[in-house]
Amino acid sequence: MPIVLPSFDLAGTWALEVVVSSTSRAPILGEVRSASRSRLLVHVTPNGDVWTQRQELCTSSIDGGSKLAKVILPRGWVKAMPPRTYTVTVTPGRNGWVYAADSGVQTVGYDDTRGPMPTRGADPQVIDSDGDGRPGATVLVRVPAFGTGEIYLAHRGHSRLEGRVVNANRIEGRVVMLEMTQVTLGASRKVFDFSPVTRPDPARSTFAMWRVDGDAGCDATLATPASPG
Repeated sequence: MPIVLPSFDLAGTWALEVVVSSTSRAPILGEVRSASRSRLLVHVTPNGDVWTQRQELCTSSIDGGSKLAKVILPRGWVKAMPPRTYTVTVTPGRNGWVYAADSGVQTVGYDDTRGPMPTRGADPQVIDSDGDGRPGATVLVRVPAFGTGEIYLAHRGHSRLEGRVVNANRIEGRVVMLEMTQVTLGASRKVFDFSPVTRPDPARSTFAMWRVDGDAGCDATLATPASPG
C-alpha cells in the first residue's frame, strides 16, 4: 500500500505549550490541585516517512495550588531539563491528520544508569541537575504559616502527545502521562521534607503547537498562542 503523505509540511520551528494537571496530597498541605505549564521551542525536520522533533525548554511554572501552599519553580529548573530529540508521526485519521510524539523517559535529579530512583540525597545515583549545590533539582514551597523553603527533588516522567493537525500552522491535543514519579530527597527545613502522593489528571492535561519564525528563539514562545482557524 502506498504511503499517504499530508498536504502540508510539518518541518520548521514551532512553539509548544504543555500543561500537565495533577492532584497532590501531602502532610500540612492536604489535597492540592495544580498544573505545570511549560513553553518549549521546537524544531521539526524530515526523517524518511516520519519527522524528528527537537525541543528546548524555555519556561516552566506551576499554576494553581491552594491558600496553604504555593510551589515555585526557580530558573534552575529550566537549566535542569536538557534538550530532547524524538520521533513524530502524522497519520491519516477519521477527522483529519493525527499527530503523535513520544518524548521518552526523562529523569531529573538522578542518573538512572547508576541505579533506581533514589530516596534520599546521599544516594549514589543522585546528581545536582540544576547546579545549585543541592542534591537533585530544587523547587520552592511557600506556606504562609511556615514561610518559604527549598525542596530537593528527583523526578521521573514519561509523556506522550496525542493530537490533531488543526491547520498547517497549529496542532493541539492531549498529554498522556505514561509515568510520573517524584521523590523528595531532602529539604531546607524539616517541615517541608515529605514526598506528596500525586495523581495526574488526564482530562485537564493538554498541549498546543504553533509555528514561529524559523530563526526564532525562546522569546517567541512567550507570545500568546495562535488561535485555531
